[in-house]
Amino acid sequence: MLAHTTTLLQLLQTTNPDDSSTEPFEWEYRAGQATVVKEPIGVVGCITPWNYPVSQIALKVIPALLAGCTVVLKPSEVTPLVAYSITECVAAAQFPPGVLNMVMGTGGQCGEVLVAHPDVALVSFTGSTSVGHRLARRAATTLQPLRMELGGKSGRRSCVRISRHRRRPRTMRRRRRLRRRLRRRTRPWSHNLSNN
Repeated sequence: MLAHTTTLLQLLQTTNPDDSSTEPFEWEYRAGQATVVKEPIGVVGCITPWNYPVSQIALKVIPALLAGCTVVLKPSEVTPLVAYSITECVAAAQFPPGVLNMVMGTGGQCGEVLVAHPDVALVSFTGSTSVGHRLARRAATTLQPLRMELGGKSGRRSCVRISRHRRRPRTMRRRRRLRRRLRRRTRPWSHNLSNN
């Protein structure tokens, strides 16, 4: 977690490619006739998955805190002790109360509460596609910004309109054809024995 924090702090300092001078991150700058102001968005809800819990929590919580946002962390119910230890470290570092908050519960139920809450300005979610669909439907009713990284890279169905036979991998179709051929060869023989 310390490595993530160090890297993000280094990213807040931009290096000029022409020389070795380092300029601080610009929160406000002119772009033509406009002035661009980067401000904290407010309360950020972070929903993290069970795999790589320290890394997932760090990659969501640290950037939000560095940008000046308060965070409501909802870790996976499968790995709660990691999140408890991180919040204990934040408390031991004497962060102001309320900067990092943690809620526990199942992904879908707590996620829907975070997405629907009027004080939460942004929700960052990493998890399953089914829960992502539920959260997106809920966020659409309140126009809540929702950033999602969904799982399911090994999808079961690629196209619903394709028949079940065509969806099967080629090796499975070959096995099925081989079984049919073997059955056809044995049927007349067994049929002839039963007739005698």
